[in-house]
Amino acid sequence: MGKKQLSRQEKVQQLINLKCEEAEKTGESKITTSYGYSWDMDIYNSKEQIIQTIRNRGFEVRSKTSFEVTDITILKNIELV
Repeated sequence: MGKKQLSRQEKVQQLINLKCEEAEKTGESKITTSYGYSWDMDIYNSKEQIIQTIRNRGFEVRSKTSFEVTDITILKNIELV
């Protein structure tokens, strides 16, 4: 029996949770996505929603696209006292 295929929403939610946990622990995390063969189209088509959701969780998000590849950097916000 094969592995259960995740829905688009489940896949995107898992990625967001994983990358936010990583950024919380290390201070930074990255997601790279693009349009085309061998890239995950669910992630690519959801990139704006991913960015907004991560920002809503209190992280700083930077996005840069070059040659149709989008790099999303997630940074843990630092508290200055």
